[in-house]
Amino acid sequence: MMEKPAPFLSLQLMDGNAATIRRIMKNKKEEKNPNCLFVHVGEMVAEVMYQQHISKYDFAEIIGTDPSNIYRILKKDSLEINQLYRYSKELNHNFFKDLSDEFEKKNGGAL
Repeated sequence: MMEKPAPFLSLQLMDGNAATIRRIMKNKKEEKNPNCLFVHVGEMVAEVMYQQHISKYDFAEIIGTDPSNIYRILKKDSLEINQLYRYSKELNHNFFKDLSDEFEKKNGGAL
């Protein structure tokens, strides 16, 4: 049986493994630096796209870009704030809250 695609391609894993892959990637990064808060933002976007049944082609149309750019977006572990804000609006999902929740979990409480 062939292995699944690289973890960055969580959108292609249409079997619900995106969250598991994100945890694995996060754990690997934290092993290198336990004081960092690592959240793969591109995978967060991919997971929301998967939950909302939005293909990369549909997302490309929504944000007005070529579908080939979506792969690069989802591969990024960080995004500029204005990009994340736009994706939050277009997908009707608060990625900033997700990041805040991750920070609180990591640090045992609010800021």
